[in-house]
Amino acid sequence: MDRDGRRRNNPSMASDLDAADERAVLIRTKLSVPEAPARRVPRPRLVQALDQGLSAKLTLVCASTGCGKTSLLAEWAQTAAGELRFAWVSLDGGDDEPLRFWRYAVAAIESVAPGPLPRRHAA
Repeated sequence: MDRDGRRRNNPSMASDLDAADERAVLIRTKLSVPEAPARRVPRPRLVQALDQGLSAKLTLVCASTGCGKTSLLAEWAQTAAGELRFAWVSLDGGDDEPLRFWRYAVAAIESVAPGPLPRRHAA
C-alpha cells in the first residue's frame, strides 16, 4: 500500500489475473455445430453406424486428419437435429489444459441441457 492507503499496482499480480480472465473466456463458435459442406461425399453407412451407436454409452469417431470426421458429424447432427440434441466442442492445440477443456465441455452440455447436471452415485 502507498502512503494514502491505496494498493499499489503489482504488475505480476495484474498479469496473473489478466491471464486467468483470458482463460475463462469461452469462444462461442467452438460450441456450435459447424455447417456440413454443401459439396460432400454421402456416407450413409457411417451415418447408420452413428445412429446405431446411440444405444452405446460412448461412440468414438477416430480417423486421420482430413478424413472428414467433422464433416460426417456435422452432417449427422443436421440430419438428426429434430430428434436429438448435440453438445459440440471444437478443440484445438490450446485446449490441452484440463481446466479449459472441462469449461468447454460443461458449456457445451449446458447449451443443450441447461440446469444442474444429474449426479450418479456408485452402487
